[in-house]
Amino acid sequence: MKMTSKKITGILIALLLFAESGLPTAVFATPPSWGDQPGTEEVLQPESSDGEAYEKGAMVSENAVKSDADREEEGEIPSLDGIPGVDYAADHVLVVYEDGLVVESENAELVELTDFDEVVLKEGESVEEAIEELSEAENVAFVQPDYYYYPESTPSDPYYSSQWYLDYIGADAMWEYMDKCANLSEVLVAVIDSGVQIDHPDLTYSIDAKTSVNAYDANLTPVTGDLDSTASGHGTHVAGTIAAMTDNGVGVSGLGGAKVRVAALRCSDAAGQMTTAYVVRAVNYAIQKGAEVMNISLGTSSSDDAMEEALQNAYDAGIFICCSAGNSGKNNTTIKHYPSNYDSCHSIISVAQTGFRSSSSNYGTNSFI
Repeated sequence: MKMTSKKITGILIALLLFAESGLPTAVFATPPSWGDQPGTEEVLQPESSDGEAYEKGAMVSENAVKSDADREEEGEIPSLDGIPGVDYAADHVLVVYEDGLVVESENAELVELTDFDEVVLKEGESVEEAIEELSEAENVAFVQPDYYYYPESTPSDPYYSSQWYLDYIGADAMWEYMDKCANLSEVLVAVIDSGVQIDHPDLTYSIDAKTSVNAYDANLTPVTGDLDSTASGHGTHVAGTIAAMTDNGVGVSGLGGAKVRVAALRCSDAAGQMTTAYVVRAVNYAIQKGAEVMNISLGTSSSDDAMEEALQNAYDAGIFICCSAGNSGKNNTTIKHYPSNYDSCHSIISVAQTGFRSSSSNYGTNSFI
C-alpha cells in the first residue's frame, strides 16, 4: 500500500503519543481579523427577550471566574478523582450559529468552520439563564458554557526524559525510509496547546513562525519568541518530541525531523486558562491553513458540543487528529474524557518501557496505541 506523507506523519505522531502519553500541541498562521472572515457579517446580534442586546466578542474577565474548588463546594460540578473538576467561565457563554462558515483553505479547498461568538452576560445573570434565553434567538444552533481545558499531566518518572521509545517504535527504520523518499513533502502539524517556545534552538527549523498565533486572542495575533505561557513548557515539550531536529547535536531527536513543520497555536491566556473558545478558534484556523495533522493533549470531563463540531469539521477536511486519552488511570468508556472520546479523534494511550500500559494512562474501548 502506498503511504502518503500525511498518513506516515499521522502514524508517527500516534506512535509518539503511544510512547510518551498525553503531550500537547498547537498550529496557526497570520490570519485576517476574525470579523473579516466570510459569513460573519450576516450573523445577527443576539438579543434578550426584553430587547436588550448582549455584548459579543469580549474577552474573558479574569476576576469573573470561579475556581474548581468553589464550584465543587457549591455543588455545581462533580469532583472526579484524578480528573480536574468541570469548570467554565462565569461571565460569558458561547453562541454557536446554525450555518457554519464555508471558506477556502490554503489548499484551495472549500472547508466548513464552526461559527460562534463569545457573549458577555448581563449584570446579575447566570450562565444557565443566558443559555436558556439566547437559545431562542434566530439562527442559533445551540448555546453552551465556555469550558476550561487542562494540559494532560506529564509523568514524574525520573527517566521520562530519556528517549527509550525511539528504539521501541523503530524510529531509525522510519528515518531511513523517509530519507529514501525524495518526493516526501513537508507536513504541517498543528500543535494546539499552551504554546511553544518558537525560538528554541532545537525547533528553529521546524516551527513555522508565520503560522503560529495566539488563539486566545479573537484577532489571532502572530507571536514571536517564547510562546509557551506555562512554567512546565508543556507545549514546547510536545512540539520537540514531534519535530525537534535530529542529528544536530542539540537537545532531543524529534520523530518528524526535516519533514515536519509545526504551527504553534497558543490556547493559554495570560491567566493560564484554556477554554472552548480558544481551542475552537485554533481548530478553525488550522483547518483554514491546511494543517494535515493536529495534536491536542488537553482534557476535560465535560462533553462540549462546540468542540465536537469543530473537530468533526477538521476530520471532514482530512486532518488526522491525535488526542491524549488522558493520564488519570481511568476507563474512558465509563468516565468520559474529551476531546479524545469524540469519533473524529484518535485517542492514544500511554505505555511504559515494559511494553504494558502505563498505570497513569486512561484506557477504554475507543482508545488505542
